[in-house]
Amino acid sequence: MAEVVLGNWLAIVFGAAAALATCWLWLLQPIIDLRRQATANPPQATDGAD
Repeated sequence: MAEVVLGNWLAIVFGAAAALATCWLWLLQPIIDLRRQATANPPQATDGAD
């Protein structure tokens, strides 16, 4: 459908950009955020001596 409006090469570029944006927003960015959160707030070791 996009080929009709944009042409073949531009439709491919647009589709690739949409796929990359989807991968970034749904997969890569959440993983990066979880890693940052884990390194910013490491679990506290409890030795049981309160």
